[in-house]
Amino acid sequence: QEVLTALRQNSRFALGGAYSQPYGQRQPPLVTGLRELREVVRDGNDAAFSHLSAMRLAGPFLEVVRSEETSGAVTGAALSALATLLRHGVIAGATTTGAAAQVRQDASEAMSEVVEAVSSCRFEFTDSRRDEVVKMQIIEVLRLAVAAGGSLLTDESLWHVVQDC
Repeated sequence: QEVLTALRQNSRFALGGAYSQPYGQRQPPLVTGLRELREVVRDGNDAAFSHLSAMRLAGPFLEVVRSEETSGAVTGAALSALATLLRHGVIAGATTTGAAAQVRQDASEAMSEVVEAVSSCRFEFTDSRRDEVVKMQIIEVLRLAVAAGGSLLTDESLWHVVQDC
């Protein structure tokens, strides 16, 4: 919800903003992915939630982090959400049910995607103080990725973390 709120405050992503022309009255793709995830989480029960893949949960936040068009505030909100998912073991597969091999493969893919997206994070600089906080959040998410699922990361992903931190 926090990421959606931050996006709505950015004129590019609000209906009637710069993106309203190419998308007509549809929502921009970043907003659509977050709204769909919000509805799945809001409407689902615990059993349904535990069957969601790590990529399904992290994907919309990763798209925000990858976007060069978002401000530091929006990127920071997405990084905060990813940090929460990592802290609670959601991305590393600790809360997911299913075949162990599939859960591990999905978690490994999701963890690598988190590291790749956060390592290549670019955002529109708007406020130097807030942007410095976002840079610290990038380091924190990378630290959490190693702490929560270091064994799931590839050597290449770990190298990205070492380079960035």
